Amino acid sequence: MKLSMVVLILPMTSIALRRVGTRAWQRFLIARFPGGVQDLVVYLHRHRKDSRAQWMGCMVLQNMCMDNTENRRIAGEQGAIQAVVDALNRHRENKWVQASGCLALASMCGANTENKRIAREQGAVQAVVDVWNRHRENKWVQANKRIAREQGAIQAIVDALNRHRETVVVQTNGCLALAEMCGDNTENRRIAGEQGAIQAIVDALNRHRETVVVQSSGCLALANMCKDNTENRRIAGEQGAIQAVVDALNRYREEWVQATGHIALASMCKDNTENKRIVDASGQTVRDLPSIRARLDSQVGPVRDFFFG
Repeated sequence: MKLSMVVLILPMTSIALRRVGTRAWQRFLIARFPGGVQDLVVYLHRHRKDSRAQWMGCMVLQNMCMDNTENRRIAGEQGAIQAVVDALNRHRENKWVQASGCLALASMCGANTENKRIAREQGAVQAVVDVWNRHRENKWVQANKRIAREQGAIQAIVDALNRHRETVVVQTNGCLALAEMCGDNTENRRIAGEQGAIQAIVDALNRHRETVVVQSSGCLALANMCKDNTENRRIAGEQGAIQAVVDALNRYREEWVQATGHIALASMCKDNTENKRIVDASGQTVRDLPSIRARLDSQVGPVRDFFFG
């Protein structure tokens, strides 16, 4: 069977999948690429504009690299990571490409330091953040946050922040990625705190005081990591996160910074007397979330939805 025919029948295979089993179907798809990962990368490049081909290719790539050290190595060397990032960027509105692309990245980067480095350099972090932001209502896309965590994505992001401290785009994208991964996931918050994410974000805020986008994304990341997490609040207080956020609030009057900054203070000071004392001593005040929402009432709806939706 030609690969084009495989792509065409994919949307019609849900009943067959249930009958023959997912593993059998995966073996069938992988068998379509006798040259392994190399053949699959060529296929992804050749069919860049075909969303169904990209969906299938990413799905097969994920299965090829899962628990397979050699295939991960080959994927990194053969340009598979860039091919998947290209698919995510090119087919932004296709939820199936987005979901399978995230899974493929997670599979290729699992227990492979070199592939994590390549992924960072090829823009994978921002591509994944865009996926999560664009497909908030899709359970398959959102489920990839858990998979990304298990494959070491949080540590990869923290490593990127620490390794590229002077690069604004890395600092911005890294903060946004952590904010997104920790926004609604208790386990991700715990792991982020343990792996040094708070320290990395405080460093980004202090190092890039003159860059408003780093300030707003860093404040948002702190807010999400400290939400309902007592230990992260303690770490934030000890690492100077409160003073860094206060400095951002005093320096910038833009609504994005004011909103994220006050959310961060509220998150870090909840049930933490010492953090509240630091804020009071700085001359700032800890506001409750309803008052912050009111501050944004005059702003564009999507802005409020981003923070509170």
